[in-house]
Amino acid sequence: MKLYPIHLIMGKSGDVNYSNHVYTFYYRQLDTYGKKIYDLIEANLENIKSGTYTLVLGDEISNVLYTENGEEKLKEAFQSAWNMIMIDRPDIFYIDVSKIYLNIQTTTLGQQVKYYVYMSPKEGTTYFSEGFSSKTQVNQYLEQTEALKKQIFTLIKDLPKEEQVLKIHDLLITNLEYDETLERLNNNNIYGALIQKNVVCEGYAKAFKYLVDSLEIPCILVYGYGTDKQGNQESHSWNYVQIENKWYAVDVTWDDPIIRSNTSISLPDEEKYRYFLKGADSFFKDHKENVKIAEKGQELAYPTLSEQDYNH
Repeated sequence: MKLYPIHLIMGKSGDVNYSNHVYTFYYRQLDTYGKKIYDLIEANLENIKSGTYTLVLGDEISNVLYTENGEEKLKEAFQSAWNMIMIDRPDIFYIDVSKIYLNIQTTTLGQQVKYYVYMSPKEGTTYFSEGFSSKTQVNQYLEQTEALKKQIFTLIKDLPKEEQVLKIHDLLITNLEYDETLERLNNNNIYGALIQKNVVCEGYAKAFKYLVDSLEIPCILVYGYGTDKQGNQESHSWNYVQIENKWYAVDVTWDDPIIRSNTSISLPDEEKYRYFLKGADSFFKDHKENVKIAEKGQELAYPTLSEQDYNH
């Protein structure tokens, strides 16, 4: 038997039906097998919440092993499916992909080879991220984030699209703190952002997408690099959002006045919106996209930004 670990990746009521792929920008970039695996994962999320569920991929997927370079194709499709679902769906914050293994069992009867392919957690572990221990706990955390999301949705649902996005931006930069220790549990997910209110850039960006998704506004998570005023480059995350059929960049983390000033003194409004609905000409002066977010799996394709900033 061969085992392949996953490599770490860096509606009107406010509900989001991710299964119809309206909000799943990266799903659409997968090949046929990647989409089948993504769909299978999505259909079994309730089972996966147990932490130890064995997910059988089935013949429709494992048949790729009978093709040329089939094993490599399957491994890449499996890795890519997990890459894409984790950045399409910020609500799956309780899974640690480094604990997920692809298992291939081979049996031979005469000239006939039969494959049995399944997903399981790394031996002696669960699928859970650190700090999670049961399906009950996962559901409690999800209920808390969903309740807050619906509350925010109710307050802003009747505003014009740009104002809805602005309200979410302002809510996050006002209420979140950057985790300077880089060590807090959940500092890169929506629970850390919306409930614990202490995260790194990935947590800011995932929270922004999670809230914007409920408004039926296209929004994606973007990975890349940011360059500070001293010329230092570091890994970074932000969002692209589509307004009036054009894509614009939003960097909630760098618009946080505390992050920008490194003090508790409030900054003027122009500083708070320095990275809000920006076009390529201004945004890419200190931001650079990264299309390869994991050692294995396909590259990401990002939408083309409007050249100019959004005209408020």
